[in-house]
Amino acid sequence: MYKMKLDKMILLACTYLASNCVALAQESVPAGSLLTLEESVNIALKNNLEVRQSELQSESASILFKQAKRDLFPSVSANIGHGLNQGRSIDPFTNGYIDQNVNFANYSLSGGLTLFNGLLLQNSIKQNRLAFEASKMEQQQAKDALTINVILTYLQILSNEDLLNQSVLQAELSSRQVKRLQVLNEEGAIAPAILFDLQGQLANDELAIVNNRNALNASGLALAQLMNIEHDPELKIARLTTVQSQMTERYPFTADQISKTALNQLAIIKGAMLRKESALKSVQVARGHRYPNLTLNSNLFSNYSSLAFRNQMAGIQQITSDNFVNINGTQYPVITPERSFTSQKILYNDQIRNNFSSSLSVNLRIP
Repeated sequence: MYKMKLDKMILLACTYLASNCVALAQESVPAGSLLTLEESVNIALKNNLEVRQSELQSESASILFKQAKRDLFPSVSANIGHGLNQGRSIDPFTNGYIDQNVNFANYSLSGGLTLFNGLLLQNSIKQNRLAFEASKMEQQQAKDALTINVILTYLQILSNEDLLNQSVLQAELSSRQVKRLQVLNEEGAIAPAILFDLQGQLANDELAIVNNRNALNASGLALAQLMNIEHDPELKIARLTTVQSQMTERYPFTADQISKTALNQLAIIKGAMLRKESALKSVQVARGHRYPNLTLNSNLFSNYSSLAFRNQMAGIQQITSDNFVNINGTQYPVITPERSFTSQKILYNDQIRNNFSSSLSVNLRIP
């Protein structure tokens, strides 16, 4: 028979999925090359858009899982700001109003640590871990489904080739019979109806050639689409080896055994179960928002202003005042000391060091 039995196709697909094949580095098929079944599967796994999309979804789930784990760590943020104010503004050093240009700078470092939030972070880690594992199973399912589709399409091409060859041979045989009956009809040795019937059979055989050739082209196009390569009508595929083509033994397991094995082994089943567990964890994450949130926060701060000056004493002078002191009828002028100061700009590093401040707080938020 030219059409392979379904159990033979499934057994061949399962045997191929069980083997560990290394993906080829090529992304396309050279013109005129002979494509094997293993090469077809490997090229499809490398190029197929659905498989690549499942890989990206798995990577995205992995990033979310890593982020959920890092959310347990304390949060730290730093801020550095430099600026220039013109006109009326507030001096960041004295907090007084000024009407001149001033350069300023601010430095801050803050951190926070969640002490309690109803196990929201822990459940979020579990949820994202299960979602990540489910995405890996879904990625494997996409590869398994693609592999089976490639194998079935490959076998369909072989079947269509055999059907096309059979229809060509049948048409040649019908053509020879028509020529022989035409000679006999001209000699009156047969009834004309016999010749007409055989000519109709020849037309059907020629139509079968056209249909089988179209089916072969369609299956070749389907294989090219699965491999995500440009369709080449001249592409040839290799015939199956003797070991592959002789896998016609009856599958030794019952329907119940096959069902139980599928429930335990198939990636799509495992992925669905993991998705269910992840959804249950997401419910616990949502419930965590109903609990109080206790956080520990800290902050470090310092600033600089170009208008910051310090007054430094330059010296002391004795100055005679207008006041007098009467001692025994004699008036003596009062001499008072007078201090002189000079203004000195405070250096940048000194301001940052002198203006340093810190704070520590505990915040409780009750929903």
